[in-house]
Amino acid sequence: MRDPIVLALSLLMAFTTSAQAKLIETAGKIAFTDAESALVDAANIGFATELNALEYKILIQKIMPRANGPGTSFKNNTIKIELTRDIEDPYEFAAVFCHELGHVISYSALITEKGREFREYVAGYTDVEGECDYFAASKCLPRLMRVLPKVATPAICMNASDAERCSFVAQSGMKAVEGMNRRNPDLNVAQILFGTPTRYVDPTSTSAGNPEYACRLQTFVAGGMCEASPWSGFDVKNEESSACVHGSGKRPNCWYQPGTHVGVK
Repeated sequence: MRDPIVLALSLLMAFTTSAQAKLIETAGKIAFTDAESALVDAANIGFATELNALEYKILIQKIMPRANGPGTSFKNNTIKIELTRDIEDPYEFAAVFCHELGHVISYSALITEKGREFREYVAGYTDVEGECDYFAASKCLPRLMRVLPKVATPAICMNASDAERCSFVAQSGMKAVEGMNRRNPDLNVAQILFGTPTRYVDPTSTSAGNPEYACRLQTFVAGGMCEASPWSGFDVKNEESSACVHGSGKRPNCWYQPGTHVGVK
């Protein structure tokens, strides 16, 4: 059986020998586990092209738990990704890390009601939370899946074109949603399961805010089932490019409405 951490580190050593390679750097006083460090290393390898295209630096650090949870911010030409210390499961870490990375390099084409690209801070930063989940599921987690051991295949992924990828993404998304529910139980009325229906469907506009947990889990499953290549990024000029627009792999309508402006909650 391969050692995923050793594999990721050996690939990173080869990657960092190339000139001008940019890396997501770990920082802060709270140490990363071996698995977490391997996931960050794998992201540096998997997103080398995207990272080298950025004009700013990315730092990731673990912080003490806080009311508003993990987050991404920009200051002095540096993007800081903060993940709370109570994210202990490596699959949850992978899903949340990928979501936050989606704020930086998802290249979503979603726009505000004023017709401009919906960005904050710097070009390439999207604040559409559902899109960051979809990016995490369809583009980021598949690039990191070899770092962690295989997971059980849930029934919802049995008929997926790539059941292993769907399973890893769906189970990681489930861990992330369970973590959110554990930290903020008042936001849910019941346990979230695969297939749990959402309260909101067919919105009149794409929502920029955090979807309800059942919707977020649906988004992870959809991204895991999308047959578009995870190695081809989204296009800022065309939200359908390298995404699924039909079937079970498309962005869920519990937060997304194709061809509309973003409705800010």
